[in-house]
Amino acid sequence: MEAGMVSPDAHVVGRTLVQAAAAEGHTAIVKYLAQAKANLMQRDKTGADAVLLASCYGHTDAVQALCEHKASVSTANDNGVSPVFAAAQGGHVELLRWLAEHKADLRCPNHKGTTPAAVACYNGHADIVRILAEGNADLSAPNKYGVRPVRAACERGHAQVVRTLVELGVDVL
Repeated sequence: MEAGMVSPDAHVVGRTLVQAAAAEGHTAIVKYLAQAKANLMQRDKTGADAVLLASCYGHTDAVQALCEHKASVSTANDNGVSPVFAAAQGGHVELLRWLAEHKADLRCPNHKGTTPAAVACYNGHADIVRILAEGNADLSAPNKYGVRPVRAACERGHAQVVRTLVELGVDVL
């Protein structure tokens, strides 16, 4: 099977071999397929490319390998989910640090206006909130429904996140 072809078991979402390998964190295979000229920017039926799929599962090494072969750290899927958003959502600290160091947009909201900071607050990832703050992400931006990240943390009972937001100077009133 050629590098850019779709694997038979990924027919439901139309994933290529490099996308399948990236999603599973098989970095050696990702490197091999990239060297074999696989299309690293091809998207599956949800609009996700290999970098986003690796980011969803926190596979920093796979993301690094893809980017060494000129893949983008900023491509979002059809719902506006970017690698930064996926890393923030999953609490993938090492990956988010790497993305920030490589100039990924830390403010990129999804199509509902939810920012990486908001999804980190919602999921209780105080360490992610700190990384986003270091990168000057807006920790107060409301989504399109007017819900701010601090409200999401409060409603979900994430005391450490609320404490972190207060320490970072976010208006909680």
